[in-house]
Amino acid sequence: MTASGAYNPDRLSELLAGKALCDLALEEEREFDTLAARAAADLSTEPFELTAAALDLFYIAEEEAIAHSSDEPLPESLAAAIQTSADSVMRTRAVDARTEPAPQPAPTRSEPAIAGRIGPDRNSSAGLAWLAAAAAIALAAIAWWPASAPDLNTKLGNLLTSDAQRVQWKWQGLGELESSAIGGEAIWSQERDEGYMRFSGLPVNDPSVEQYQLWIFDPSQSDATPIDGGVFDIDADGNAIVEIDPKLSPTGPTMFAITIEQPGGVVVSSRERLVLIATPPAPDESEAAQG
Repeated sequence: MTASGAYNPDRLSELLAGKALCDLALEEEREFDTLAARAAADLSTEPFELTAAALDLFYIAEEEAIAHSSDEPLPESLAAAIQTSADSVMRTRAVDARTEPAPQPAPTRSEPAIAGRIGPDRNSSAGLAWLAAAAAIALAAIAWWPASAPDLNTKLGNLLTSDAQRVQWKWQGLGELESSAIGGEAIWSQERDEGYMRFSGLPVNDPSVEQYQLWIFDPSQSDATPIDGGVFDIDADGNAIVEIDPKLSPTGPTMFAITIEQPGGVVVSSRERLVLIATPPAPDESEAAQG
């Protein structure tokens, strides 16, 4: 083990990395102070902190990708970014190896100790390439994993095939949308505590002026205060799939209703602009649908 009083560039780099990660023990903090006092170089931990942050982003993205995807192979774009970054680092290191000055003799007691490059020096081409490589890999991974998460079509399809007892009720227009040709349905799985809404022909709204808000009527709540199912917008051609976002878990919905409210929605609706409802079909309609 290296004596704490002796200057050792490799050990100082190791302690610098530990300091950036905030995981030095008290004895290592003292050792770092001793070695730092003997080095006449910029001992900033910033390069290590930047690298640690970039790698943290990579590992977070990797965990999210595992959690939200199946056995999909590594996307070509991510693999290419990793390969490009690695090639850049290796080329830069090869150039630095050819131009690296000859090793200097160890300093004597009468000579000041001059530290060499401490870790990935942000002022050197190799250090910048190393940091850029870590950042590029992290950003490429982050750009990949959300795209690999199941989209609403896939999630709705999974619900439809996994719960035969789900609620699946058609929308009926009311008020200002009574004569409109609105299609779609409200779908809820009590087993999965999960639901979606499908729409066709629903008018586009301006979120800065008004938003649609879902209300879930349920035995657990008074009809005067149904469960808030979340606000949503229609920003395309009126065709959309919206995930239901209940503020309380329903015990068995009896009706879904949609109102038009102020941006952000309301806690209790006046129902002045009640535009859609979805209720259980009549027995004959249900039998016809099953047949």
